[in-house]
Amino acid sequence: MINGTFQPQFQKIYDIFSDSIESGYELGGGISIDYNGKNVVNLWGGHTNEKKRSKMDR
Repeated sequence: MINGTFQPQFQKIYDIFSDSIESGYELGGGISIDYNGKNVVNLWGGHTNEKKRSKMDR
């Protein structure tokens, strides 16, 4: 499950991030991007460890 927000023009970044977590390629992670002084992507998801007992938090 991916949490957070993103501006519609950054859908591709959401798609790539989501695919890498949901496919199991990445265990968990987060990404935050500021563009022209505004936060346009702020996403996190997956787990903090291989046992998947703790979900990623901001």
